[in-house]
Amino acid sequence: MHILDRYRMARKLKARLPDQPDVVKLLKGVLYRGDRNKMEAILDTAESRVPIDDANAYQEAFSAITKLRRYLERNWDCIAPLSDPSLQGQLSGLGSCESNHRKFTYRLKHQGKSWSKAGLSSMLRIIAAEQNGDYEADLIKAGLLDHDIKPEPVKVKRINNRELFRQEPTVHIGVKRGRISLNDSSSSALGHLVRLLG
Repeated sequence: MHILDRYRMARKLKARLPDQPDVVKLLKGVLYRGDRNKMEAILDTAESRVPIDDANAYQEAFSAITKLRRYLERNWDCIAPLSDPSLQGQLSGLGSCESNHRKFTYRLKHQGKSWSKAGLSSMLRIIAAEQNGDYEADLIKAGLLDHDIKPEPVKVKRINNRELFRQEPTVHIGVKRGRISLNDSSSSALGHLVRLLG
């Protein structure tokens, strides 16, 4: 059984009724309860609330509501099951791909990467399994991981901020001793200095 995704349905409602957020809220509740008669009444109310001052704006808004009505009627068989209480525990979202697409795109698209169809399919399954928390269970199911082997606990090392930013002591050479030779030739730099000081 196919059930219309709530996210896409809500997005469609907002797109078709951008100036009537209160109607969108009412419509969502009615659709989630599967009440078709109230849905029709709310859409009639939305049509009656369209301002008639500007003919073009009126025509555009009225057309959007008509399109929304057709969309909901066309997909009613997929909307109605949202209200079925027996399916509430079984319904799940779109999984990790819709909300965490960066995990997929960063791994698959950068640095001129290219994939074969089989390789891409395998990589997508791995990332999706990691995101959904099924990775280890899938490996055990495929016989690639022994379920008796438990991973070693991660050792947490405590870091002291004082140690982190403490400067290492520097080694000093000490004072250098020097002397000026009195016997250097007068044409050298030291000999010139001796002549000036002397």
